[in-house]
Amino acid sequence: MICTIQNHHFTAKIDTLGAQLISLTEKSGLEYIWQREQPFWQSCAPVLFPVVGRCKNGVITVNGTDYPMPQCHGFASSKEFDVVKNLDALLTLRLCDDQDTRLSYPFAFCFEITFCLQENTLTVHYRVVNRSDSDMPFGIGAHPGFRCPLLPEENFSDYELDFGKPVTLDTTCVDENFVISSTLLRRIVTDSQTLQLHRNLFAADALIFENPPFGAVTYRSRKSGKGIYFSFDSFSTFAVWTEAPPSSAGFVCLEPWNGMGMRSGEGTDLSAKKDVIILPPNEEFCCSYCVTPLGE
Repeated sequence: MICTIQNHHFTAKIDTLGAQLISLTEKSGLEYIWQREQPFWQSCAPVLFPVVGRCKNGVITVNGTDYPMPQCHGFASSKEFDVVKNLDALLTLRLCDDQDTRLSYPFAFCFEITFCLQENTLTVHYRVVNRSDSDMPFGIGAHPGFRCPLLPEENFSDYELDFGKPVTLDTTCVDENFVISSTLLRRIVTDSQTLQLHRNLFAADALIFENPPFGAVTYRSRKSGKGIYFSFDSFSTFAVWTEAPPSSAGFVCLEPWNGMGMRSGEGTDLSAKKDVIILPPNEEFCCSYCVTPLGE
């Protein structure tokens, strides 16, 4: 089911299948979210839960028992969420454990996502509650894809990321089998406030910035000034991704993560994976990101 929220600035559409943000448009009709054009990536903004990325051998190990987790980024993106609240400018969706989820993730949980439009900002808030009687490990993240370019007369390389201050950034390297290195780094930014986007940046998969020295980034066109201000709270890693060249896919994903995919030197034990959240019984964990379009 497609749910719509709106205010006098923007309209957002969310699919209850996967709680996926599928559209964010301003009053002029300009669409900010990637619209799954063929033959490219066929998602818009998948939710990453209860793992981030791929799992070694397609399994996770919990208390010595292996559970199948073959789907990249976990199962939330393929599950139907229940509508808890649907107001003009606010939508809350909920996913709880069931017989199916417990086959791959043996915990009782409640996962709520709230989409809220306030003035010219969309806030997406995640809330996870551990309803089990033991500590619950999980990864969680966001994967929104934004159109790039936003305007027809522009090109992918007309866009940049602005970190708000001069930074030096190394990306964690990813090999041809999608294993994330624990030691190998590649320098991407050296004492600069901006990073110009170009296709070859993504020749070796995503840019992965661990413990980034920023909590927000501006994605914008150097020609028109169009773009978004993207802020994130309570995430340990920030990634940027688009399809590797020679793809000409017209999107870029801005991805805050807690947790990480297959990492060199790691096994399959979910609790031991880098940056997973360990949530005690009856406790909750919250994190959020905000999207503020520029130049409305």
